[in-house]
Amino acid sequence: MTPEQANALRKAKWMPATPATEWADIREQILTMIRSHPRSLQANPGPSELGTTCLRCIAHRLNGDPKREDPAGQWAPTVGTGGHLLLQHWFDQHPGDRMVDLDGQNIPIGDRWTAEMPVVTAILHHHGRPVEIGGHIDLWDAQELATIDWKFVGQSTLKNVVLHGPSQAYKVQASLYGIGVHNTLGLYPVKSCIYYLPRSARNLDEGYAYEAWYDPRPGEWALKRAQAVYDLLDLADAYQCTQAAIASLPCAGDDCFTCTSHAYQEPQPPATLPSLDDLLDGTTPETPLYAPQTGAQAEPLPQDVQTLIDGLQAVYTPNNTTNNNK
Repeated sequence: MTPEQANALRKAKWMPATPATEWADIREQILTMIRSHPRSLQANPGPSELGTTCLRCIAHRLNGDPKREDPAGQWAPTVGTGGHLLLQHWFDQHPGDRMVDLDGQNIPIGDRWTAEMPVVTAILHHHGRPVEIGGHIDLWDAQELATIDWKFVGQSTLKNVVLHGPSQAYKVQASLYGIGVHNTLGLYPVKSCIYYLPRSARNLDEGYAYEAWYDPRPGEWALKRAQAVYDLLDLADAYQCTQAAIASLPCAGDDCFTCTSHAYQEPQPPATLPSLDDLLDGTTPETPLYAPQTGAQAEPLPQDVQTLIDGLQAVYTPNNTTNNNK
């Protein structure tokens, strides 16, 4: 409520506003629920995160680095979560019929719609341990063999996607969902659908429906890149230069909300084990090996770490046969 609105209510002839003493508790409860929602607590990276054009962010995410997120600033995604839950409820209540033509008659053979269908896209490896990459497809159409992804967006995003199409991250996500369908159901999807639903418009038709033939190649590229990042992190960990390696990766600049909002914490120097003399003197080393530095004083990374960094690719192109970002 703006000060002007509050003042107008105070001047009203009936039911004037009182100080909003209840709102503080309600607000805190909402923010607590945002923090504890499963979408906020997902440990392993999912298909929605692997297609980013920001190499630094994907390295932070795969490394498990915590974000500095203000739940109060997560309201728009929370509204999207609510929309997903509502559509899931509706399609669960009305799954439709999957029809098949037998001797000229349409015969129902099961449900057509499956909301929030779990799929496993791949098993990657980090520090020698398996990492399951999977997620839930917003809607699976067993009749048309189509994956469907809801995007609840504002007007600026809607205008941008009408002009330029979906982002790389969203297209890769759709491709990964298709790979997950094949791995989970043994079926090859036919179409990948991304439906941009207007968050503030009055008419559903003001959204944008993007449909494309299923293409596994962007998803396969993203999985190979994610494994390459895990390999980089494993090697950098061995050299105790993980944060320095991540900090040296290029970011997507203004195109990356996470970078522009400085969501990931600044890299902290890794702890260096003290020597016996240090322990006896009661001191510890101040500068660890390969501490994160910038500018002319930056210490070069080990050559094999730098080689892996140079081999990472930020942008997917269908005709690329090499894995580099030149």
